[in-house]
Amino acid sequence: MLLLTLLACGPDIASLYAEERKHALAVASTAPTSWKPDMIVSAGNTAVEGLILAHLQGALDDIVPEAGSGVPMPNLDLHAREVALSASEECPSCLQIRIVIEGSVSASLLGARASLPVEGTVKGQVELGFDEKKVVVRVRKLKNVELQAREFGKLGLGSADSLFEGPVRDALLSALPPIPVVDLGAANLPILFLRVKTHPHGLRVEALTNVPDSTPAQLEDVRGVELRLGISESALTGLVRRAAFERGLIPEVEVGIDPRRLDVSADHFTLDLRLWRIAGAGWWRDYVATGTLNVADGKLHLDVPRGSVLETAASPGAGLADPLAALFQSEVLKAITTNLDQTFPAAVGSKNGGLRARAVATAVRGEADTLVVEGELRTAGDSR
Repeated sequence: MLLLTLLACGPDIASLYAEERKHALAVASTAPTSWKPDMIVSAGNTAVEGLILAHLQGALDDIVPEAGSGVPMPNLDLHAREVALSASEECPSCLQIRIVIEGSVSASLLGARASLPVEGTVKGQVELGFDEKKVVVRVRKLKNVELQAREFGKLGLGSADSLFEGPVRDALLSALPPIPVVDLGAANLPILFLRVKTHPHGLRVEALTNVPDSTPAQLEDVRGVELRLGISESALTGLVRRAAFERGLIPEVEVGIDPRRLDVSADHFTLDLRLWRIAGAGWWRDYVATGTLNVADGKLHLDVPRGSVLETAASPGAGLADPLAALFQSEVLKAITTNLDQTFPAAVGSKNGGLRARAVATAVRGEADTLVVEGELRTAGDSR
């Protein structure tokens, strides 16, 4: 009788779970004008140049200019060798672009086939904009086509610029827009607002998720080939917690997983988590787990050593139930790792439609209440 009385006086676990679920699934729909990002992506110019170059490779194949009066039609075989970006004063999100091209030109003259090497540069302006959740490069201006060909005049065709400026510009215009350089839509991240900024060494994409009351992320800009993504721990916890409640109860044991706080310092993490048992009188149990966070094969992993999970609190009546320690070590960590992987896909940037470059996560750490993922650009044939 005493046991029944104690259980009857216990909390209504189902109602408590419903309230926590409502809170976890809440989304923000507005933000102040002066909003601060809780997710940031920084990419060095060299990384962005590599992504653009990957799109341009092969785009200049088989260019054939229109034939002029009495002028034999040459064949132009060019490819992009180099892309360079630099700061621009055209607009806050603009960059100057310089494309180095090279190849050969060949034509029939007096019954003989002549082929000569040709090289040149194309300069212009590009602007960073958005296509849904992708940051893309779009051409604003493309000008200053400068081509050189050794002994080109001996073919009797006039200057390289006069014959090929138009076809080269047209080919580049068709190949350039729009090129995705940062893709935040790959993991279906719930983003409210996006903005992009340029600086002398690269670009910075700032995003605000729809996690209510998330704190700002802190991330230093990078340069060169570097790629870096940072998300505030509060935003990350909100996203992971939402995904856990959307999943619902684990059918086999009718237990719900509730990640309540994730704190990362360097490569060590502390995870506060609650398990909910709704069946019968129900109960909840609080745990704290400590371990390390690392990257393997471009994916984030939690490593919790045996004995690093401690129960810290429980509801009345929870002491009569199985503590489910084995469940934590299997289903719980599997669920959290899956949610982390969905939040940070292996491609920090864009896979570029299966072309020749992709951005891959290489390291992870915690800095100033922000989880920071380092990445690098890898090209086709790179087996790392």
